[in-house]
Amino acid sequence: MTLSELIRAALEELERPNDEATRSLWHDRLQSYANEAVADLYTTFRPWRRETVQAVGGHIDLGQLTVPCGKMLGVEHHGMRIPFHYGADTNELIVPGWGSEPLTVVYRIAPATLRKDTDQTGLPAACEPLIVLYMTARDRANGDAASQNGATMRLSLYEAQKKRLRMDFDEPPVCRFCTYW
Repeated sequence: MTLSELIRAALEELERPNDEATRSLWHDRLQSYANEAVADLYTTFRPWRRETVQAVGGHIDLGQLTVPCGKMLGVEHHGMRIPFHYGADTNELIVPGWGSEPLTVVYRIAPATLRKDTDQTGLPAACEPLIVLYMTARDRANGDAASQNGATMRLSLYEAQKKRLRMDFDEPPVCRFCTYW
């Protein structure tokens, strides 16, 4: 969903009119709530990506990645891990003793900030109802006591659904310890 669609869904959930004047009045507040939810979901699910990039003299420019890098997890060449470190800038990786061959980088994706109405979250479609739920809960938390009780319930539901989705999206365990007797 785009930011505009998320705002429209949140307004419907809040039982507010969905005309242009109402959307412009609520846009900034709901946009900030949507960005909070996206950041929380990225922190929870920690999506990662693997891409092949060109190294130039042992230097990798992270600006050539297709999505923003939040944290570099590894550099590989034909499946073997290669040591690396950040350069003077966080947009540069240095692979000591490496030439100009392509390398595979594994990195955690940085959350996308929703600024324009056409921006999308980059999260799976199953997360979109969670974003709307979070937006409405945050807005109801600013109301009277009855609204605040509803906000507490919605935030609890948000956390429960996030936990359920985490089990669906989580990475397999890297290692397991087994004791044989």
